[in-house]
Amino acid sequence: KSEKPVILYIDGDNGKVSVFEDFIEAVDSHLICEDLTDHFGKVHEKKHHVAVICTGRAGKTSPMAMLNFSMYDIPRKGVRMKQAGRGGIGMVLEDKNIKAIVVRTSKPIGNFNDPADEKTLNELGQIVHKECLKLDRGYLNMRRVGTPQLVKYCNAVHLLPVNNYKYGSHPESWKVADPIWEKLFSQDKPDGCWYGCTMQCAKSVSGFELKTGPYKGHHVLVDGPEYETLAAVGPNCGIFSPSHILEMNFYLDTYGMDSISAGTGMAFIMECYEAGVIDKEKTGGLELYFGNQDAALELLHQMADGVGFGAIANKGIRYMKKYFEENYGADPKFLHDIGMENKGLEYSEYVTKDTPAQWSGYAMANKGPQHDETWMMGMELSNFIPTNERRAEEILWFSLFRTWMGLVGLCKMPWADIAPADNATKPHPFRIQEHVD
Repeated sequence: KSEKPVILYIDGDNGKVSVFEDFIEAVDSHLICEDLTDHFGKVHEKKHHVAVICTGRAGKTSPMAMLNFSMYDIPRKGVRMKQAGRGGIGMVLEDKNIKAIVVRTSKPIGNFNDPADEKTLNELGQIVHKECLKLDRGYLNMRRVGTPQLVKYCNAVHLLPVNNYKYGSHPESWKVADPIWEKLFSQDKPDGCWYGCTMQCAKSVSGFELKTGPYKGHHVLVDGPEYETLAAVGPNCGIFSPSHILEMNFYLDTYGMDSISAGTGMAFIMECYEAGVIDKEKTGGLELYFGNQDAALELLHQMADGVGFGAIANKGIRYMKKYFEENYGADPKFLHDIGMENKGLEYSEYVTKDTPAQWSGYAMANKGPQHDETWMMGMELSNFIPTNERRAEEILWFSLFRTWMGLVGLCKMPWADIAPADNATKPHPFRIQEHVD
């Protein structure tokens, strides 16, 4: 733990780690990443050889704080960030007084990690490349719309969380479905978040003008939204506005705040507000009913700064349940019923009432109800796992395989979100065994 704020610099070319006293004033992620990418990119004349890991101002105020991982987008001439690390790791980084970790290498190429069998790897890679190029448009269309394609699917099968998971679909869901985002995303530019990716699902919106907060009036590059952020701060809060979702997306990123926990937490607050558990007096004047975009944005800014009602909301649902019971006399059973958290972590954005395998997978996940360990809904709704024995078998397999992919740093998208043309005829089609092997 450092006595003063520091920046760790990892020089991949020379195998050297340096520690600098913090020399930038920025407190939010997009500016930290821009400043450090500019600084170290200018020194070595290659901005796209620099990546930054940091959190934002929420690192000082909220256990929802996570980490942002930056990449320099050459065609868009700007820095983009990817969120990772639910569960408060951003607060850990801040507590250690680490402003950022900067990594530089001039060798971001496909064989940089010295693969054991490069020839076979290249051959298999070509197969996946061809599948993405040939089949994606008729499969999930990830290359054009990314993960927002899930809105249409989830709404159709009642998985889309609406009004704090009360409902699984909504007639206005089309307003935030993939055709809308396909028009908003800047298309026909490379969208891979790692070199060599053909899936290209990391979408973004360029030149978005912010309407609120400390950067009001700024035109920014918004990375996303991904489905989870979209559903969390949109339909789950009763909001079906793309511009609101983009504003929330940007600020959640730059504040370094987990978009799933923040959105699910807001949905819980809104249900509490409509049920009379809290009111304007308790929220400091915020009318936090479902659909109130202005109040949701103001609450987010308060949460990041740790002020007002935001200083309560930014502690998470488990904290709020206890606080509302002890301070407002709320019924603990009611709060338990509507407070979507497990192991202290807020649920990600799927209604699991009709999918026992998914809510079982949520409960068994190491970190709490996070879908990256088990994504079982498709199998369940396709009646592929009709018995508890089959559910248990698939939950075990997927939790082990998906966790392994995360541990070794692999993206699941080329495995799970494109499939060979004959995959449906295989014994375990949802495993996409050809990609696994």
